[in-house]
Amino acid sequence: MIIGAVIVRISWGSWLVTGLHWEIAFLMVPLILFGFCSGLYMNFRKKKRRVLPVLHGINNFVIILLFCCQLFTGIGIFKSFVLVY
Repeated sequence: MIIGAVIVRISWGSWLVTGLHWEIAFLMVPLILFGFCSGLYMNFRKKKRRVLPVLHGINNFVIILLFCCQLFTGIGIFKSFVLVY
């Protein structure tokens, strides 16, 4: 995400010009951090749990859905701004 933002800044001279694509990316950041931290926590402190694994799984499923949206919007951006005929 950081690399993409820097490339957009260098190439197009501005931040956050990709509309929905960057909005979804910013939405994904806390979800990715929660998924990473909760996964590490469950890995290093193994015991029976009910709530955290469910939250972790739902969180990661939402991340996958958002990734699909990112892919779709990214292809649109690529076609519109990069493959200019």
